Amino acid sequence: MKRTLLAAISLLIAGVAFGQTGNVLNYVPVGCFPGGDSAMLQLNVTQKGELRAYFRHVNSTEWCSVIGNNEGPLSTVVMPKFEVGDEIEYFFVLLDGKRVVAKSPEIYRV
Repeated sequence: MKRTLLAAISLLIAGVAFGQTGNVLNYVPVGCFPGGDSAMLQLNVTQKGELRAYFRHVNSTEWCSVIGNNEGPLSTVVMPKFEVGDEIEYFFVLLDGKRVVAKSPEIYRV
């Protein structure tokens, strides 16, 4: 599993140079996630592809991911449950197979 995750992160880093930003993934960051519950994040995706959110606890070295639902302007990603006081970093990518089509312009922190 670690090898797969490392390969995915390497793919994302390599795709940073080629992935589009701007109008493909339109997201307004939230100020916090609800403690003890899952957060559903909504964004507008203007292209087809597999939507993913990568996340980790602040100061952690390993990224995890969840697959979102790419429904155009009503696209959603349901994050896992975090505890009150957890500090999380996350970003979004849009994939076409193994190719990164778009990525978030920054890593968000809540």
